[in-house]
Amino acid sequence: MEEYVGFASNKEGAISTNPPVLEQILAEIPTIFMLRLRDKFDNSSEGIGQVLESIQQQTGITPSKFTSWLQPMDGDLATIQNFNALRDLQYPSSYPEHSLDTIIFQLGGAHTLWNIAQEILTEHLGDPSNKSNLGVWKYLESLGIPHKKVIQKKDFTLMLQQIEKGSDENPQQQVGH
Repeated sequence: MEEYVGFASNKEGAISTNPPVLEQILAEIPTIFMLRLRDKFDNSSEGIGQVLESIQQQTGITPSKFTSWLQPMDGDLATIQNFNALRDLQYPSSYPEHSLDTIIFQLGGAHTLWNIAQEILTEHLGDPSNKSNLGVWKYLESLGIPHKKVIQKKDFTLMLQQIEKGSDENPQQQVGH
């Protein structure tokens, strides 16, 4: 390029014509695990213990390793989002003690949100035994989702997907009148 345009009189601060080699990112599919949560959760130590034991069993980590990594904390949804933003800034850390990946929150608020979402879906579902009822069940069945499988008590993600599909419908029909 220099032979056609000219030479820079001062090369200090000029953009290099030889950029550095880019570090290649592996094109592997990441391993992502979806953990099943409990339908009902009490805030007793026994209830929290059952949730932590369930998570430990689902991850396949030995109990001693799981408890050495785990740091339970209490927090609301905003606190958790702020914490996750901090965790993202520190990832990946080459020092495990600097990583925030071992901290988990006791999500009392998440279980409340779960129950609220379930109540919203139940309310808008309508009465499938009444064929003249225009609840969301009719719309979801037209999409191939049987009304008996709409409210999944053990799969929060699926329940939210059903709510999203139901909200795509005409809002006047969602009330179930």
